[in-house]
Amino acid sequence: MARLVPTSWILVGLLGIVGCSGNADVRLLSTWSLRVDGATDGREVRLPAHLPLPARELAYELSTVVSLPDAWRGRELDLALPTLAAIPVLRVDGEIIEGGFDPAAGYRGRGPHVFRIPRDATRDGRVELVLRVRHVWTQSGWVGAAPRLSRAGSLDRTTRRAWVVNLHAATASFMALFQVGLIYLLVFLVDRGRRAYLYFGIQGICASYYPLFVLGFPQQVFGRYDVNVLAAMLVAAPIASVYFLHAFFELGPPWRGWRVVCAGGIAASGLFADPFAATRFVGPIVVGTVVSILAYHVVRSVKLLRERRERVSAGLWLTGWLVLGATSICDFLVWMGGPDWMEGSRTASLGLLVFAVSLTVVLGRRHITSLGRADALNEELAHRVEELEAGTRRIESLNAELRRQIRERSTTLFESLTSLIPALPRELQIGESVAGRYEVVRPLGEGGMGVVYEVRRTTDDQRLALKLAHAVDPASLARLAREARIASEVHHPNVVEILDVDVSESGMLFVVLELVDGSSLRSFVGERRSPRWSMSVLHQIARGLTALHARGVVHRDLKPDNVLLTGDVFGEPLVKITDFGISRQLDFSELTGDVTAPLREGGVSRTPSGPRRLVGGTLTEVGRLAGTPMYMAPELADGLRLVDESIDVFSLGVIAHELLLGRRPFERPPILARLEGSPMPAPEPLRAEGSERDCLEVLERCRSYDPIDRPTASEVVAATARTLERLRGRAEP
Repeated sequence: MARLVPTSWILVGLLGIVGCSGNADVRLLSTWSLRVDGATDGREVRLPAHLPLPARELAYELSTVVSLPDAWRGRELDLALPTLAAIPVLRVDGEIIEGGFDPAAGYRGRGPHVFRIPRDATRDGRVELVLRVRHVWTQSGWVGAAPRLSRAGSLDRTTRRAWVVNLHAATASFMALFQVGLIYLLVFLVDRGRRAYLYFGIQGICASYYPLFVLGFPQQVFGRYDVNVLAAMLVAAPIASVYFLHAFFELGPPWRGWRVVCAGGIAASGLFADPFAATRFVGPIVVGTVVSILAYHVVRSVKLLRERRERVSAGLWLTGWLVLGATSICDFLVWMGGPDWMEGSRTASLGLLVFAVSLTVVLGRRHITSLGRADALNEELAHRVEELEAGTRRIESLNAELRRQIRERSTTLFESLTSLIPALPRELQIGESVAGRYEVVRPLGEGGMGVVYEVRRTTDDQRLALKLAHAVDPASLARLAREARIASEVHHPNVVEILDVDVSESGMLFVVLELVDGSSLRSFVGERRSPRWSMSVLHQIARGLTALHARGVVHRDLKPDNVLLTGDVFGEPLVKITDFGISRQLDFSELTGDVTAPLREGGVSRTPSGPRRLVGGTLTEVGRLAGTPMYMAPELADGLRLVDESIDVFSLGVIAHELLLGRRPFERPPILARLEGSPMPAPEPLRAEGSERDCLEVLERCRSYDPIDRPTASEVVAATARTLERLRGRAEP
């Protein structure tokens, strides 16, 4: 209970502000003469009162004659109206007296109204006061407190209290409720799991309309219908508080009837839109709804306290509603057509201010508690992450050792198979066991250099792909062994991973790869797909090439047939590069030549790490093209043994053209034109819808006939990433 002391002190201070009023040097003007619509005869009325006026627009006058004491003669005086929801005009001895400027005034003032009577009008000790008022809605005929006359600058306590409550307290209340409500609403938009924050935000923003109404600003937007908007807000706010209560204290779904109550209240506020009907009909509906929900919160909070469930938060919640109920009684009476006990002070703004503070403390405590729990969970999570990282390091160490063994084994096989005597190829049968570790499930297809089967690893039932050479001559077997050796160098999500290489009991060389459940990119070439889909595929191909090139591997046969798509192939596919049968591995240790010399001049071409030289013999026949002509860089026609990563980038440029435009960039492969000595074909420029121009320029440079002008694979990754990010952002709702 000690934590409730600050709220108690706030309540005590507020009660001091709205306490009893009184002033010795003030005269209450209770007796006035009422004339309606310029009538010659008037009737005597005593204020405060609800003036007997018809429910229609009209003008009325209140007049009285005041005899002044000697001490007031020849002095300036102030006439104050603590409460009148209208715009009165004062005449003193027939002269119009200007009131203070009110920026929020429209059809009603926010009160109190204060007029300064000049000393010339008080010299004879007698003043005639006439208040002319436009009656435009129900409460413009309600005078909740008697006008009072006092010396200039010495307003009575009632008037000063109305100024403090209706101006300063209402401003503070609006700022607190709206700001806190908006902040928590934004928090919910960031984290949709915090459902209580949504209801709190709705409650705060809707409740902030009441002090704003007291300040008078909504009439600048809604005119005389700001009362109807107020009714809708005051129905929605407490209903939202019910949902907040249930979400915050985990009480389960609230009664569905609350939604009906909310809908009915909002409908009533729109149904009784006439300014002379809103207060009479909508006022009791809103007051009844708020009182019912207030009682519901009190009962629920007391029950939570008895159950000892979050007692501090429940106590703060109960305190906020009790203070709000206590300070709203006078406002409720006014809206129900009763007397104005606080004589113009709308004290519900004070209660809403305390309520906002209480709710902020409640949510602040929960947030601090959540942070403490999060810290503890983070420490536990960090400990588990360390354990997982240690396990991952052990697994990576085992994987590295496995890849080393595969590399060494494939290298040994590569060196040995070049001297083997040719043998007859054979096919694997379904159910056949290979090396005692793999069981053939079904054939998957044939590539340019081998047959691929789906197999089941008997140790863990994992489905994998097993590849055999088409032929068993030394060159074919050596190519397969080299493919395993090269692929084992790279471990990347966009490159098919080699898991094993071995020779079976019958002498067959086989390579085991991860099984990619999908189809090749070839089946999508020629179909115009979305720029986002195409850019995602190109981005992932470039990432795979970057990983290959970083390990010194040049694929040399990059084409749609050797690019596999898996996962959501029509939405966000996962791309994997495969088939390294004619790949080359560059030797990083032997650097020679001029880095700026173009390849066609016999020099060493540019690479990201400097000039590189290819080592090792070729496994292709002299005079034959190793690869697919349409995707081959033209410099390969020169039969050079000095190659670098730019030939893969050229192939990527051709694939980009096919994906983005649905057709090939050349009618005839450039490499064939180079071989025949014919003019090189001019490539069609890229104009892909939705793609940024700088990205298209990078992809166009990929098809450059001069290797020195082509970008690196990592540059393509950066360019496509920017375009892909923009395309994904455009697709967000």
